[in-house]
Amino acid sequence: MAITQSVMIDIKSKETFSTDEILSLLINNVNKSEFKQDRHEMEIKYNSALALSGLCFRPIGYKKIVTYDEKLQIAKITHKNQLRIFKLGGLSKADKLLEPMKDVESASFRVLPLRIGLRLLIDVCNQNRDIQTYLMSKMMDCICCNNILAKNYGTDVDVLALELIAALCAKNPDAQKLAVQHNVNHFILGTILKKSNIDKRVMLACGRALFCMGENNDAHKAAIVKLMRENYLHALPKLKTFFARR
Repeated sequence: MAITQSVMIDIKSKETFSTDEILSLLINNVNKSEFKQDRHEMEIKYNSALALSGLCFRPIGYKKIVTYDEKLQIAKITHKNQLRIFKLGGLSKADKLLEPMKDVESASFRVLPLRIGLRLLIDVCNQNRDIQTYLMSKMMDCICCNNILAKNYGTDVDVLALELIAALCAKNPDAQKLAVQHNVNHFILGTILKKSNIDKRVMLACGRALFCMGENNDAHKAAIVKLMRENYLHALPKLKTFFARR
């Protein structure tokens, strides 16, 4: 799909391709559950998801976006796009976005829906409290833990799942509280970080997820550190970058 790459990095494209007509078309492609799994229809479905993701993606690190005013502009546009996608039903089947493809032999092909679905949810909820809270009410953090991270789909998928947990909790006390109630902190500390051969990217993503569960909330942050010291001492050396001051 031609617009996918354009909307990732171009501010004007994020506005041009965010009309209700285009968004509704893309959302309909993404939410379509019954279709023949031929290559053409799958490309339409997943490129549509990537296009929606791109409309919400904040390319702050790109060289073309350097000024403070441009950063504010893109934050405003992407926030508006997030809400429009949400209101048009783009997240109504969020749980279905995190299901692997069935009846395929290729491992990379099987996890393709997971990688794209995770990327879409990360960008749509990024720094948007309304959408973070909505997705947490659907227990997306638990889906990440039980249906993805516990299944060993590979490093890339694990990193994205942890990034989604981080995005769901970032600077949102209500979402952070729910994640703790759902024992996400225990799962990360006691299951993922306990692996002896853990990939460095996964380890860093674990740290980011735990950090976001306590971000701007000293009580939550202190509780996570206390939990590590009392029950998960093996995790402390791996997370010193994120919790060094504690």
